[in-house]
Amino acid sequence: MKLIKKIRRFIKTPNLKVYILYMKIGTYTTEIILALFVYLFRTRKHKLMPLLKKGFESHPAPYDFSDEQFNHMLDRIIDAYKNAKVDQKDIPISYQVGARYQNSIEKKYQPILKALNERDHDSLRKIFENYQRSSQLAGMGTSGEEYLEAKRNRIFKYKYLNRWYNYYSKLMDVSKEVELSYSLVGNPAGIYMDGNIIHPEGIRFHYTSIEICELLKNINEPVICEIGTGSGCQAYKVIDNFKKPLTYCLFDIPEVLVFASFFLMANFPDKKILLHCEKDMSKIDITEYDIILMPNFMVPYLKDESVDLFFNDCSFTEMDGRAVKEYFKQIERVNRKYFMHVNHTLKSVWNFDGIRTENLPAGKIEPDPEYFKRIYKHYRVFRDRNEKIFYFFSGVEHFAFLYEKFKSTKKK
Repeated sequence: MKLIKKIRRFIKTPNLKVYILYMKIGTYTTEIILALFVYLFRTRKHKLMPLLKKGFESHPAPYDFSDEQFNHMLDRIIDAYKNAKVDQKDIPISYQVGARYQNSIEKKYQPILKALNERDHDSLRKIFENYQRSSQLAGMGTSGEEYLEAKRNRIFKYKYLNRWYNYYSKLMDVSKEVELSYSLVGNPAGIYMDGNIIHPEGIRFHYTSIEICELLKNINEPVICEIGTGSGCQAYKVIDNFKKPLTYCLFDIPEVLVFASFFLMANFPDKKILLHCEKDMSKIDITEYDIILMPNFMVPYLKDESVDLFFNDCSFTEMDGRAVKEYFKQIERVNRKYFMHVNHTLKSVWNFDGIRTENLPAGKIEPDPEYFKRIYKHYRVFRDRNEKIFYFFSGVEHFAFLYEKFKSTKKK
């Protein structure tokens, strides 16, 4: 154990530039060797390469609504986005997006922001119909980043297949009767399976949805709240898999929320869906809706103890720690049953435009023990071999946590 700590400290020493460069070259070579070795001796026998080739072909979603309905949906998304950007100017600092991240979002999302501001339906439609094959939502649970990398780099296809089969095996460990399915909205890329296109993140979403559905199976019409929604794919799998009525509330920054809004509205055209400023959040009963999509600063409008499960997947540790502390005040107030999250242990400090921000690592993200007890803490289930090697040397890890509320926070 002492030797491992010494190795980690040695790697982190800032003045060893030559050593770090060597490690980078060595790591890349090691990844290639490892990818080919694992593929040849474990993955190849499952004959996934032809299914990957077919899954990388275009498979646009067959929409069940008319052009008029499609344009109405786009108008709702545009109005919700513009209203959110107006309201965002006056929000408390704890809900403001960090300067570094906001700058990155504005650069990366420039085409869709231009289309939203100009109400350009044709451009929006083209973007939405293929966004799962772009890099815009990298890290947001789409197939885009891995698809583009695999198209550029032949070696990456082997890494991709190894990762896919690794995730698939872990899902089968939970239940061999699981029927994998995934929406074609956004034209995802992945492995072709019985008319479905399944990418690794889709397997992970399916796994998490099984756990959430099991937790809430004895609650009538549960309310789920997800902070940091990404593309809305996790919400989609929970709604699709849960066999009883529920309300799913999603909160994220306005630029990301437009993708989740389109994805869920296109997949569930018959669901009752609420977007920002369509109703006064402080006056509605949220259980009247199937899906609610709101900007992050609307979390305080949720009523006391109105949510059965709060969920966050790998975004709390990417935020300013002050924002996370504010979210926790709201979670403790609004939650009435479970809080689940998956986050990493890396301590980060950012300096951008003279503004310093720092995160809260996973170990610091926990609700008040006076009201919540921890049910579990374990390593994140879905980790590939390259991640494990990185975690081993860096000392960083991803953990999954589940807490249960055992005492009311309501003031008497």
